[in-house]
Amino acid sequence: MASKSLLAVVALTLLAAGCGSSDDASESAAPAASDTTATETADAAPSEERAPVSSDPCSVLDDAPIEYDAAGKPVVFTFQYPGGWQLDELFTGSASSIDVTRDVDGDEFPDYVLRFGHSPVKPQENVDNLVAVWRQLPTTEELTEVEIEGRTMYLVKSRIGEMTGYQALFPDVTSGSRAFLVSGGVTDAPEPCGEQAVEAVERILRSMKPNPKIGPPPVN
Repeated sequence: MASKSLLAVVALTLLAAGCGSSDDASESAAPAASDTTATETADAAPSEERAPVSSDPCSVLDDAPIEYDAAGKPVVFTFQYPGGWQLDELFTGSASSIDVTRDVDGDEFPDYVLRFGHSPVKPQENVDNLVAVWRQLPTTEELTEVEIEGRTMYLVKSRIGEMTGYQALFPDVTSGSRAFLVSGGVTDAPEPCGEQAVEAVERILRSMKPNPKIGPPPVN
């Protein structure tokens, strides 16, 4: 059984990432990439043309996916996300956070915020040890393996009360053993769509592929 201190770390990780899904939808939180003291913000990614507002707020989660163009950015992966959604990026010297957002009520403020963060400069060395910890934690709801270009990405779904979050060990293609720890979760979602938003986060994480041209992080 994991220690209480380790459980507290996991809880804080989920809360810091804003990884929540409840009937009332979670409030916005700090960037998942965890460098909350940084203040430099990259220009937002070019937005897709705003899609028409739907009468079903959950239906936009199933919009046809498009590819995130990460070339030249300090992000180690690309991924697919629903077309018509927008991207807000926060890049610092040690952390990268990407919000995948969507307005569904026409007020131009996002009703959905799906947040993904990682440190592109700090890969994990102890992958097997971390996976072993995940297997023992009572907060672990599901641990799966996803093949990415001949390597294994470990994806864990954790739940603490009504809070649900994901962490993935995305393979470092420059190393035979290291991986980048990626966090993903729902920061905001319309009231009836919380669980479907959580499923969308998992789909995005499962779609990740290596970024063929990783850019340098900004100098703080």
